[in-house]
Amino acid sequence: MIPLDYLRVTRRGKEIKPVYLSDVSAAAEVLEAARGAKTLGDFRKAVEALRGDRKLLGGLARLVEQLMEVEEVDSRLVARVRLEVFKASSAAGFPLTPEEREKIFEAAAAQGAHGRRRGEEAVHEGVRGEQSRVEAAGGRPR
Repeated sequence: MIPLDYLRVTRRGKEIKPVYLSDVSAAAEVLEAARGAKTLGDFRKAVEALRGDRKLLGGLARLVEQLMEVEEVDSRLVARVRLEVFKASSAAGFPLTPEEREKIFEAAAAQGAHGRRRGEEAVHEGVRGEQSRVEAAGGRPR
């Protein structure tokens, strides 16, 4: 359902009818913002940056958010994985090349039950402070 704040209607006497979207370019822009977002916060910022009718963009964004799959990030797991990565980094020294950085993530992954990719994601999630990741409706996970 669309909240009344975003609903557009036409009135004729006692009759009220919703106004339907005829130009789908705004919808395409909102969907593209959803596909490009890794977090719900990223999606909302991308929609705010779009130019156009605020009421229309807000309503479309609301519909897309209702269809998104949002994965809550386990902050304890993120903290534990980040600690493992920083321990591996302090043991190996500060990485100066991408290869050294890769070795640190692999060493941290060997210590814990997470994968190398999850270790990298945990470090970045801790830096961004984001607590949710999104999957756009009909899209692939970001």
